[in-house]
Amino acid sequence: MLLHACCPPRRGAPSTPAPPRPARALPEPGDRLGVRLARLADAALGLGGSLVRTPERTLLTEGEHRPVPVALAGGRCHILVGLGAPSITDLDLALHELGGMQLAEDSERDAFPSVRFCPPRDTDVFVVLTSYQGAGEALLADLEVPRGPPRLDIAAALGEERPPQGQPPGAPGPRVAPPAPENDEPIPTTASAEQSLAASVRDLLEIGYVPFGEVGGGSLAEGATASHDVVLSGGACYALIAAGGPGVVDLDTRVLGPTGGELARDAASDPRPRLRVCPRAGGQFRLEVRMFAGTGRYAYRALLLSSLEDVSASLPSAIRQRFAELSGRLRRRGFSPVEPPSRGALNFASRQSHVLELQPDRCYAVAAAGGTEGDLDLHLWGPDGSSLGSDTGEDSTPVVMLCAEEHLRIDAEVRLYRARSEYVIGVFASPGEDR
Repeated sequence: MLLHACCPPRRGAPSTPAPPRPARALPEPGDRLGVRLARLADAALGLGGSLVRTPERTLLTEGEHRPVPVALAGGRCHILVGLGAPSITDLDLALHELGGMQLAEDSERDAFPSVRFCPPRDTDVFVVLTSYQGAGEALLADLEVPRGPPRLDIAAALGEERPPQGQPPGAPGPRVAPPAPENDEPIPTTASAEQSLAASVRDLLEIGYVPFGEVGGGSLAEGATASHDVVLSGGACYALIAAGGPGVVDLDTRVLGPTGGELARDAASDPRPRLRVCPRAGGQFRLEVRMFAGTGRYAYRALLLSSLEDVSASLPSAIRQRFAELSGRLRRRGFSPVEPPSRGALNFASRQSHVLELQPDRCYAVAAAGGTEGDLDLHLWGPDGSSLGSDTGEDSTPVVMLCAEEHLRIDAEVRLYRARSEYVIGVFASPGEDR
């Protein structure tokens, strides 16, 4: 998982510009760590970025914590990636200010943790690499990449698969997997566009969406664009899904309103884009489909969200839509709301805390949803100030799961790292006998 942080450095922290980046050297034969570093550098180059400097290597024993100082250039985005030798199977990474405050972490069970950090000015930080399982050589790579999409997929760049994700170490109770991500169902490369579309919408149908209108489609050559008219009603929320068939590598979509203004866009590097729209007024909208890479047939359809009752109608529809989806995914896993969700509003790089009461012998999911442009993070802190878990992904819908063995009064801290946004936060619980 690529985790994200973007906040001002601690006031008074020294700041030095990043040194000039040297040319990347080819790895020596048999240097597997060097080969993986070269793959990352090539992937960053493909996105218009680069490897800032050739990193130094270090030896880690199992359980060892190794701090690494890093000077970062401001006004740019950096992806800090830890890479371990094959003998290290679980490497963790935590990003800290010089004053000690943790800004982000990646404690997933893999050997290539990463965080994304976009400081507004030159700043010094340090990264702690921890060999959670195994021992051997490790390094920290600093990749400088453009802001915004497309995002760098670390696992894909390294040609590796991630193990099942779990709760970060230190959380009470067993590790619990988060809700299934969107588009997580593998689809055979031989599936037709219509079959791929059916698989893409299946999880949305299970969390409260219903089909709206007919399935459409067409064929495109690479670089070509097609437009389709879609009639939508005001005051409702929709998902517009498209999917490519054999030969389609990267399909992009955007939806334009009746006056021609863009309402939403999906330019991620995949063949199954998704858009969400909640138009205030109904009318004829235009769905544009672009074949960014590949060639072949595609199919699309609209889905209507059947209910927005979980969140106050006074909130923006986009936030209600996101929280309704989170609620649907958690309900599907047996969780139910503990109480009506709370709401708040945050400015850039600000945070707000909510006190939560957790009962013993139950598992909980704390979920938040923000606006379209916001990067919302969620941190849970125990009564003694220890971290119980966090979700710092680059999205507006963080979820953290934990199980309480005793009565707990915890702080749920919501942080915003982009534009100002309202948000909602809710607590969901599984039945007590689940544990």
